[in-house]
Amino acid sequence: MLVAVTPFTQITAQLHRLKIPNIFVIMFEMTYRYIGVLIGEAASVNMAYSLRSNGGRGVDLRHAGSFIGGLLLRSFARAERIYSAMVCRGYALRNVSGAVTPPRAGDVVYCVCVCGFCVMVRLVDFGAVVGV
Repeated sequence: MLVAVTPFTQITAQLHRLKIPNIFVIMFEMTYRYIGVLIGEAASVNMAYSLRSNGGRGVDLRHAGSFIGGLLLRSFARAERIYSAMVCRGYALRNVSGAVTPPRAGDVVYCVCVCGFCVMVRLVDFGAVVGV
């Protein structure tokens, strides 16, 4: 949910600010960036498998190893091409941290409300309150 509502550059900037090692932040960036590539390659390989398997449904267990291996090799090759294109356009693996914004009043209120709700759920027996 956090990734859906927060710009990705802000998330990585905050990870750097929290002193998360750079290798973990880079792995997070690459995983986020290449998950779409992996899904696209899986769809392509699955379509090719279903066309060659004479209308079979899904991947047979005896072919699962070669399916996963082929998918891994294809996605690595595609990710390498994408990364090379990113480097040609100026991407570098370095600490890029944006401007740090201080928390606003709404952020603090939201944090207090969420923490209060979590504590309330932990301490109050809602089954007894409702009568269940």
